Amino acid sequence: MQQLKVPCTAIALLCLIMSSTPFATADGRCTVDLFEQDYSVDVTLLDSKIEVPTSGGRITAAAAGSTGQRYQQLMIREFRIYPRAFLKASQLKRIIVCSRLAFNGQLRAAIPDFARNTLYLDDSRGSRSRSYQRAVIHHEFFHIVDYQDDGIVYDDVHWKTLNPEDFEYGEGGSRLQEDSSQSGFRNPTNGFLTKYSLAGVEEDKAELFAHLIVSQKIVASAVESDALLDQKVSMLKALTRRFCAELDESFWAKVASRQACFTRNHPDDR
Repeated sequence: MQQLKVPCTAIALLCLIMSSTPFATADGRCTVDLFEQDYSVDVTLLDSKIEVPTSGGRITAAAAGSTGQRYQQLMIREFRIYPRAFLKASQLKRIIVCSRLAFNGQLRAAIPDFARNTLYLDDSRGSRSRSYQRAVIHHEFFHIVDYQDDGIVYDDVHWKTLNPEDFEYGEGGSRLQEDSSQSGFRNPTNGFLTKYSLAGVEEDKAELFAHLIVSQKIVASAVESDALLDQKVSMLKALTRRFCAELDESFWAKVASRQACFTRNHPDDR
């Protein structure tokens, strides 16, 4: 992902053309207002086209589509798995739900804006697979956590020591945006969970984190025959616990328990 720096004038423009529309889930919980209050994060449904210039290119997006509110509900449900202290440490301030999200014309499911503590999420890309959208939310949020951890996203010397000696990462996630196989669980190389993990060290970490949240059983199965991947899981959990002490073993147990009943409670997200 590119590090994005949005000028203050662009942010002011966004404030004028976007609206925050609260709504309740079917059981009456998790309204947008309540989520914003609990986590100190602004959630917005984009209601007009935007073009935001950044130092690395431009973000463009259209108004959230007919699936916008449903996606917003999904997003809130996913973020509520995290302790409030985790979001506070990430310094995430704003989540913008939109459609036709793109960076320099390339369609994206999400874009983290590190400079403005903002996460853009596309409500339509991958909408046929709620599990894919769930993974995207956690994957892209981890990029923000990764940045706030030490100010570095695109390199991690310590993490790279776990890779095979002759391994080299690819040219970044942008090269695989049109590859429909990139997110599948193929364990393509020892130490890696998906094809997308091979794109860069930042994607390797974000992929593993996201699937630990949404597909913990699959990760657990993979590490049984992959010692390198097992080491990466341990390193990632240690990293996130240093970042926020509440991401301890009780947190991961909570995640596992949530996964066990998720399909039963939300059959539409299969």
